Amino acid sequence: MIRGNFFSAALLSELFVGMIVLSVTAGLPWKTHVARISQGLGIYSVCTVLIETGRTYFGLKRGTRTYDELSHVRIAVYLVCVVYWIIMLWREAPQPREMTEQMRRQLLELQRDVRHQMQSLRSRRE
Repeated sequence: MIRGNFFSAALLSELFVGMIVLSVTAGLPWKTHVARISQGLGIYSVCTVLIETGRTYFGLKRGTRTYDELSHVRIAVYLVCVVYWIIMLWREAPQPREMTEQMRRQLLELQRDVRHQMQSLRSRRE
């Protein structure tokens, strides 16, 4: 059970790192509600890995006092993250950026190119 908890905490942290890499690669803004939820999840996942490392190290050999205290710390971190999420989601979301006319033209041109390439691929297939 202790190793399973540590594994799930590590997996959650990897999920957070993957979301960060994907959002940076895609150029997503960090002021949206979704980004705020991700930030809270990141804080929680990093703290959980540290707590689970301590719980794995101490285990239950020396009694359950340390194990129980670390469990309480984990619950407290979760509650702090929930309060953070409540405050961030209570605020108004920032207005999305408007697409400039040049960006709109580039997007339409890209869509035409993709449509043309898809048609040529389909014609080759037949």
